Amino acid sequence: MAHAFIKCQYVAEIWREMKKWCGINCKLMPFISPKQWLWEFLANASDEEATILTLIIWHIWDNRNGVRNGENIVHPFRIVEKIKAYIQVVMHCDDVPDFSNRCEPNASTKR
Repeated sequence: MAHAFIKCQYVAEIWREMKKWCGINCKLMPFISPKQWLWEFLANASDEEATILTLIIWHIWDNRNGVRNGENIVHPFRIVEKIKAYIQVVMHCDDVPDFSNRCEPNASTKR
């Protein structure tokens, strides 16, 4: 796990660029276990930092799975640009609709 998300040179480039871009303060080394590293980071992170970390990890994992499933390797900078775009969308999504008052369909309605 540590290699796939942190230690691999490919992934390290993604972290380096993301840390420069958003200033996220997560120490990538040394650590006892990835689980401990993640919990310690989240315990001290703001909601924004936790969201950014989650998006970085998700994109790393998604890219890894793509390569495992036969897709071409994508340059780390392309992954970084994709992460940045997701972060901007998520962080600026203040107008989330409220679905609490929506009407539920009648169970007897035929489809």
